[in-house]
Amino acid sequence: MSALKRFIGDCHHHSIRCALITHGKGEGRQEPAKLKSCVNHWLRQLDQVLAFHSAQKQHGGLGATYVLIKKDKSAAADGRKNRSSSSQQALTRINMLIDLFLLNLISVDERLMCLGL
Repeated sequence: MSALKRFIGDCHHHSIRCALITHGKGEGRQEPAKLKSCVNHWLRQLDQVLAFHSAQKQHGGLGATYVLIKKDKSAAADGRKNRSSSSQQALTRINMLIDLFLLNLISVDERLMCLGL
């Protein structure tokens, strides 16, 4: 878990909002795969993780996991110095919708509803 925790912490610190973890499927083994379930369990324990989901086939399918990482509060504080609060909130909302769209976690109708269109 320490390597995963360090990786997510580094992503968070460097304002990397989306990450791909390749853990493999565990195919060709006599024992069932354990690493994917461990990654699932560990990601749930990390405060910096907003959401995670199995990757699309072209990115590794069930052998990989997309991770959506929360914004670093210190980076958000720096951003507020340069922009008004309402515009910052709007940008955050739009960026989150883009992230969710890229991960295919929400539909087109849900995106439009969230934007108020």
